[in-house]
Amino acid sequence: MPQAPVNDEPKQPPRVEFTIGGDQDEPRHLPFKITAVHEKQNPSTDAPFHVKGGEWTFFDCQASSDPNVAFTVGVASKSSAGKVPVAWGDAVLIVKDREAGARFVESFSKAFAGKVPTPVNLAHVPKPLSIKTAILGYNGNRAETGGFSGEGGGWTATKWFPEHDGRSGEVYFNYNLAKRHGEFSEKDAGYGDDLVAVFASALRDGPRPERTPENDPNLTRIGPASGTPRKLLPRYVAHECFSPKARFAVYQDGTTIFALPLDQPDGKPFEVVRFDHSPWTVRVLDDDLNLIVQEGVSESPGVKSSADPMRIWWVNGKKNEKKLLRGPEKDLHLAEEPVSPDQRYIVLSQWQDEPRKEGRTKVLEILDRESGKSCICKLKAKDLSVIGWEKTETGLRVVAVTNRWQFDKKAGSELYLADPITGKLERQENVDARLEIDNPLSPDGKHRVRVGKDELIVTGVDDGKQRRFVFHEDDRRFIGPECVEWVSPRYLKFNGQRLALIDVTTMKMCFPVSADGAKFGSHSYKFSSDFRWVLYQGQGIDGDGLFLAPVAMPREP
Repeated sequence: MPQAPVNDEPKQPPRVEFTIGGDQDEPRHLPFKITAVHEKQNPSTDAPFHVKGGEWTFFDCQASSDPNVAFTVGVASKSSAGKVPVAWGDAVLIVKDREAGARFVESFSKAFAGKVPTPVNLAHVPKPLSIKTAILGYNGNRAETGGFSGEGGGWTATKWFPEHDGRSGEVYFNYNLAKRHGEFSEKDAGYGDDLVAVFASALRDGPRPERTPENDPNLTRIGPASGTPRKLLPRYVAHECFSPKARFAVYQDGTTIFALPLDQPDGKPFEVVRFDHSPWTVRVLDDDLNLIVQEGVSESPGVKSSADPMRIWWVNGKKNEKKLLRGPEKDLHLAEEPVSPDQRYIVLSQWQDEPRKEGRTKVLEILDRESGKSCICKLKAKDLSVIGWEKTETGLRVVAVTNRWQFDKKAGSELYLADPITGKLERQENVDARLEIDNPLSPDGKHRVRVGKDELIVTGVDDGKQRRFVFHEDDRRFIGPECVEWVSPRYLKFNGQRLALIDVTTMKMCFPVSADGAKFGSHSYKFSSDFRWVLYQGQGIDGDGLFLAPVAMPREP
């Protein structure tokens, strides 16, 4: 689910300046004509699914290439006060019937090169598909290559986050009511199949039959569940986590970081620290609530961008004090594992232009909080990513790897140890650079787990015995780096279409049952280190929000 990177009520309408597709040809898109506009509407449960008297705008559309492909779109155009355009909004996509939905799916799949799922032979009456949106800009000019800039052109540029039946994707949706034109435009080629699946499920077929132990032998109904949740906030947040020893639930609300003591889960959260701008990254280092925070300094009111200058802060939780370590500077970020175990060293990354060359190189800077000095780590023509810290005979070292996510398929990864005092790099010739990334150790040190092409391999540390869990075909599209993570010595969380846990004792997967019926994507859930609590955000029985719930363990047979 998207995380809101802007204030709830920006003082000025956000404006967009971006080019879709970069310097390449115009990206895949599905243009359409707007045949009718209905303003000041409210969504309705009955066809045509809108009535007069609200702040929504609905418009009827036909695909430019085929007038038989017809659909209606509704967008929330104003804030609740009716004065300021919202930066996050809502939309609905409507088709007349299942046949109209099938025509839309077929047209969209051709435009976006997405695979059309096999139709489900069940009766289905399509309802409006509700979609979360990000409004990127108003009244912009559209370039021939598909980008938008400036103002006065009449285009509203938005990004949609369609979700249905466990599938989700992202796509740009842009429209010009004055010129009666609009388009779906590709955000990323990798979303093609998911977007087509979302629209097929919502507008043509309805939800697929639920997976159960009866039709999937790798599933079990026996597993952890979440108890009655507490709603911490009535909105989504950008950062939420537990302190390392599970004493606190920590979360961001706007520019402020709050903490809730878990020994008083019904108590009142307290403020840890406040910033001028919304934090970009928050790391809770210990249960004293010492934090390392990256704050983005917005250059445009109400708009949060990765191109903004960044500040790096050290927060002393006991004293409720913050100290500026660096910034504001552009292209400055916290490294992936930025803080040494003794909290003395902080690793930052910064993109620097290569002189006499095109492109940029990521440079690591190691700050010594004790001496105030810093050093630089840099490899020629290769980027370094920090994946951890290691104690050696000569002292503490930064563990860094090249080609962290294997984007360069032809190049391997190189592992280095960096001296945090001098910045000197030592190549580790005989170490598997991917060991801790692809084969993480369980919290009790008894198992390692590795993900293959279509299976999970669990290896006993003491005896070397291996056991395999074969993924269901619906889950294989989620297989990739860090698709599983240990949440307890016994359970792995699989980051798929909904929360799933794999029991390494029984080698069975379960879909944990939530007391409020929530079925969100696995990434929406974060468990405490003692596996007693879970934080999640999404739409619960009483609306959107951030929720805290206890974890209920199954009874042993």
